[in-house]
Amino acid sequence: MKNTCSKELYTTFLKVTSQRYSALSLSEVSPIELSHDSISRWLADAHCQPKEIWNQAKPQVLGTSGVLLADDTVLDKSRSEKMALVRPQYSGNVHDVLNGIGMLNFLWVNEDGEVCPVDVRIYVSSQ
Repeated sequence: MKNTCSKELYTTFLKVTSQRYSALSLSEVSPIELSHDSISRWLADAHCQPKEIWNQAKPQVLGTSGVLLADDTVLDKSRSEKMALVRPQYSGNVHDVLNGIGMLNFLWVNEDGEVCPVDVRIYVSSQ
């Protein structure tokens, strides 16, 4: 039987990771054997919406003191051909323009330094 990702596993991963929010990263640290492709397929099928992330985060954010961090990243898709949402954009990681998908992560950091993801957005170009 194939192992599949679950909402519980994925949200736990988002809560404990502070730098790499990728299917590959989750597959590397998962307590069960998961391929990054199976995680990507699960995310596509699960239709996780930013509203659901906020609903999970709301109790940890409202009424607390902290800061909201916005982090932009480019998911490198330079080896992909004709993939939706891929466009040339500058990556600070490689200090050059590459084909990729632009993503914004919004994180709440409370006074104790605990990090909670509150939103994620994919940048869609109007080109």
